[in-house]
Order: sequence, then C-alpha cells, then structure tokens
Amino acid sequence: MLCDQHEQALGVFDDYGVRFARSLKTYGVTENTMAVSVKNDRPERLAGFALAVIWRWHWKHRLNIGESPLGPYESPLREHLLGSSPFPVSLIVTKPNVTIEGIPAPMAADPVRIRFAGRNSYILRFGVMDMIVRMDRNKWPAEIEAHDTSERSPAHVLIERTKDIRGIPAFRPLIERFGGTA
Repeated sequence: MLCDQHEQALGVFDDYGVRFARSLKTYGVTENTMAVSVKNDRPERLAGFALAVIWRWHWKHRLNIGESPLGPYESPLREHLLGSSPFPVSLIVTKPNVTIEGIPAPMAADPVRIRFAGRNSYILRFGVMDMIVRMDRNKWPAEIEAHDTSERSPAHVLIERTKDIRGIPAFRPLIERFGGTA
C-alpha cells in the first residue's frame, strides 16, 4: 500500500507492536485481574506501531473512497512517521475479553474514530489487544493519563471486563450481516 521505502521505515514499529501483542498471550488473567504490567522497552515504537496502523488505514480509505479520514491529523501524522516532526501521541492499551455466548472471540477491526474522555481518538482492535490512540493535543483527564503507555516501561495494560460481542456497537453491523441479532 505504501512505497517500499516507507514500508521499510514503518517496519520497525510493526515488528515491535506484533511482539508486544503476542507477549500479552502469556499473561494469565482471571475475572479479578484489572491490569498487568507488560515489558515495553521501546514505548516510542509501540506508539509508532499504533500510528502506522492508522496511517495505512488512512491510505486504504483514501485509495478506495478518494478522501482522507484523518482530517487535520493527516499532515502532522505524515510528518511524524515519514519525517522527523513530533506528534503528541498518547495511547491506552487494553486486553479485551470479547465472547460469543461465553466462548472467547478475539475480534480485529479497522480503526474507528471516537470521542474518548472528550478527546479525538481512534480505537484499534487487534484481537489480543485494543489501543485507544489520542490524536489531539489535549491531555487526558488525570485518571486516564495514569494509564497512558506511550512513554512508559513497563506498559500498564488494562484488562477489560468480559463482554458479549452483541453488546459492542462497532460489531453490530457484522452480526446483523450474518443473520445474528445484536
């Protein structure tokens, strides 16, 4: 989707993000586990991974639809990933516990733009982990800032409560498409 030079430049973020996500599988969690500390020696690469996913999604959308879904974030994000400009990324990492009638159902999805704690953000769903990426310059409220992993080692990963997929609005169209009820 991107040229070879840019894919190679973003590859270091991809490698780190994939290793981080795979490491989450080794953490046993129970119903009472609320968070785990996960090794994160290069937090800037984990943040870069999240931004690279959003950047590729932007290009997929742009090529298919003809417009950028990033709005005012397109230029600063490009300058950060493909140049050397800073980007005030902030991210919250969670380990989802999505089920279908009690059976674990890790779900991945394209990035979705959301308002989270009053901030312009994206949610990235990878199945084994979700990331909420704050895009605007406004800091998180203090209770959320405490969980920001963009500059932390170890990363503080929140464990989500178990929830049935039918209760997650982002997956309703998928369920309805295949004849289920949300």
